[in-house]
Amino acid sequence: MLLAATLAVAAVTPASLRSQVLFDWPVRSDVRPEALVTGAPSLLWNPSGFAPSSQEEREVWIVHVDGPDASGIQGLVGSVVFDLPWLGRVGVAYQHLGIPDIERTGSSPEPEPGSLTVTEDLAVLSLAQSVMSLAGVGASVRLMRGTVGSDRRDRVAVDLGVQSRFGGRLRPGVGAALRSVGTRTDAVLGAQASVPTPWPDRLELTAGYGLQGTVSDFNPEHRLSVRGTWLGRFIAGAAALSHNGGPWTSLLELRLEVGRYGLAIVREGLPNDFGAARFFQASIGLN
Repeated sequence: MLLAATLAVAAVTPASLRSQVLFDWPVRSDVRPEALVTGAPSLLWNPSGFAPSSQEEREVWIVHVDGPDASGIQGLVGSVVFDLPWLGRVGVAYQHLGIPDIERTGSSPEPEPGSLTVTEDLAVLSLAQSVMSLAGVGASVRLMRGTVGSDRRDRVAVDLGVQSRFGGRLRPGVGAALRSVGTRTDAVLGAQASVPTPWPDRLELTAGYGLQGTVSDFNPEHRLSVRGTWLGRFIAGAAALSHNGGPWTSLLELRLEVGRYGLAIVREGLPNDFGAARFFQASIGLN
């Protein structure tokens, strides 16, 4: 999470740099469980989420990340989903996040006077396919680079994912992924279902539950979400997130979709009154 990444800067040592890519800054696309995110945003969480079975079209997705003022985190994320002959549906994503001009301390990798810059870069190449039209499977190659000042560490890893969606009145969906972050692997799981409303032709309502945790020491974070779509254009959602037994925080989403264009803002509250991170998004369909 953003808070842990920021506080880790002060304590990082050359030994820890040698062992891992530094940070995990989660980029929030909406309030749904991460395992059930679809379209171009799914490249960052579950590479099966843009398979044709997800009923998502080819698209471009761009996000500006604005971290809390106390952190100084800023960043830009972009991803695109398209079709290639013989390969099928392919996704490419790039993420750059950073904290500039951090004052050096005695525990910094470079203790000389002045400041240093911390960055995280991520490139993702994904392939997704549908299985019997109801399930999607996907795999990603993830290239990660973390830097603190002049010290740099790289890592290459693979993500795997699956999503299934079903018909019926509740239209349930389930998803699971193994996601590589630094030197660890996270399990990402989620389920959702439609909630009947008095205005089914106007209002679609979905409730979801997700959990995420490190495979080697599974102490998962939990998410409870509700997301509503009015007239197929206006979307609003809210979620509550746990933090490894700590306080619950909020995740809020507002979105407008007109034709193949979309604009959205997602706001994530952080624990301990640290502030909020905001994710300003734009998307365009390629069909």
